[in-house]
Amino acid sequence: MSERATFLVDSDAFIGLFIATDVHHARVKTALSVIDQKGELLATTNFVVAETATLISRRYAHALACRFVTFLQESEFQVIDIGDYLREQAQTLFIEQTLEKVSLIDCANVAVVRYFGWQGIVSFDKFYTRFGINLAG
Repeated sequence: MSERATFLVDSDAFIGLFIATDVHHARVKTALSVIDQKGELLATTNFVVAETATLISRRYAHALACRFVTFLQESEFQVIDIGDYLREQAQTLFIEQTLEKVSLIDCANVAVVRYFGWQGIVSFDKFYTRFGINLAG
């Protein structure tokens, strides 16, 4: 994808999108529709893809997880590979946290949004607001 993304999509949003019975299903569809209408572009990371596929496979069904992976493979959805610099930023942020149950993947998402200067994250996780990141969801 040659155009620059402006929002990162987190696992909870992907799960809400792919699982019709998920509590966030309607909200994530609305949020993604609004983002699309505004012409904003979406991206995610290889960490989020791995987390989402694993969670869908474990909580719901492997076939649904495969559908998610196939969707990403067949679409032009931008997937950012977390390289050395972003991984180090994520690990530093993770170590700095004083809360329990912090996700390294969420810290990587913060690092990505900061690095690229994106508008926000499509997520329902209030963790991101601690860093001044807008939630679209």
